[in-house]
Amino acid sequence: MKKQKVSVCIPIYNGGEYLRQTLESVLRQDYKNLEVIISDNCSTDNTREIVQSFIDGRIRYHRNPRTVGCTKNWNRCIALAKGEYIAIFHADDVYSKEMVSKEAAFLDKNKDCAAVFSAAIVIDDKGAKLWEWKRPPELSEKTDKKELINFFINEAYEPFMCPSFMARKSAMKKTGLFDCKTNLSAFDVDYYVRLANNGKIGFLAEKLMNYRQHGGQLSMPGSAIHKKGRLLNTSIEFFNITEREAAKEHIELNPNTNKLFFAQKRWSTIKDALYNAFVGNKKEALILTKSGLDMSDAFVRFPSPKFFSKTTIAGLFLLAQYAGFGKKAAEAILWFLKERRTGYKSFNPIAATK
Repeated sequence: MKKQKVSVCIPIYNGGEYLRQTLESVLRQDYKNLEVIISDNCSTDNTREIVQSFIDGRIRYHRNPRTVGCTKNWNRCIALAKGEYIAIFHADDVYSKEMVSKEAAFLDKNKDCAAVFSAAIVIDDKGAKLWEWKRPPELSEKTDKKELINFFINEAYEPFMCPSFMARKSAMKKTGLFDCKTNLSAFDVDYYVRLANNGKIGFLAEKLMNYRQHGGQLSMPGSAIHKKGRLLNTSIEFFNITEREAAKEHIELNPNTNKLFFAQKRWSTIKDALYNAFVGNKKEALILTKSGLDMSDAFVRFPSPKFFSKTTIAGLFLLAQYAGFGKKAAEAILWFLKERRTGYKSFNPIAATK
C-alpha cells in the first residue's frame, strides 16, 4: 500500500537553542515520504542559520516578514503543508525514529479517526528525564467528542501531548484554522475539540517523543507571556471551552458533578493567580484570587482532604498578597504543587505551562 505523504510542521520563534536536535530527530524518521516545513516567525536568533546548515531536500523553510503571533504562525504551517497527514511538532522536543510511521499507520488503519497523539517522556533543558506523560486509564485508544468532554469535566485537564499531534488534512480542512482571537493560550485545546466534530481522536500509549520543559518557552510570542508581561490565563480558557462544548453536546451535570466541576474551575483560577503573582502581576493575581476563592469548596468530596487543602492554600495566598508577600508565597506554593505532582525538585514552576 502506498504510504501517505506526511507534512511535519515546525513553527518556531527564537528556538535555535534546541532546533538542531529536533531537526536531527525528525530527519532520522524511518518513514520516508515526508516533508519538513519550518515556519520561522521572524526570529532574531540563529534559527535561519541552523536550518540552512542541513542539506536535505525534504526541508522547506519559510520566514515570516514580521512576527505574526504564535497562533497565526501555526496556521501558516498548515497552509504550507502538502501532505495528506499533517503533524505539528515543536522546535525544542526530540522525536523517536518511529514517531511518524506509527502515527501514520494508526491513521491508515483507523479511518474513523481525525487525529492521533502519543504518550511522551518529559525531559528538562539538559535532556534528563523528569517524568512520563501517559495515556489516562479513563481514555481508550480512540475517543469520540462526547467522551473527551466528559473526561474534561471529570478530570479537569486536557490529556493530549500537544507536540505529538498528527491529523488528516481532510479533517483539518473541515475544522478550519486555529482560533487567533477567542482563545489566546488554549487555542490548541479549542482546536482539538472542534477537530473531534470530524472524527475520533487517537491516543497511542507508546511514548514516542521527549517533551522538553525549559524557561525559554516563555519568550515565544503569543505563549505564556504577552509583550506587556501579562500572563495568559490558560486554565480559565480550558474550563470555558469545556463549558461551551458540554452545552453543544447536551451534557447535563448531576448536582455532585456540577459542584466538583466548578470547584475545579475556581481552583484553576487560583493557579492562574499564582502564576501571575510569580511573574509580578500583582493586580491581576489579586483579582483572580478573590474570584477563585470560595470557602464552601473545602467541603467538596468531603471527607477527602483534597479540596480542603486547596481552599486553605487559596486563603493563605490571599492573606499573603494583602500582607505584601504575594510573589514569595506564589513561588513557595508552586514549588510545593509541582514537587508533589512530579517528584521533580528543581524549581521552575512556569515551565510546566508550555
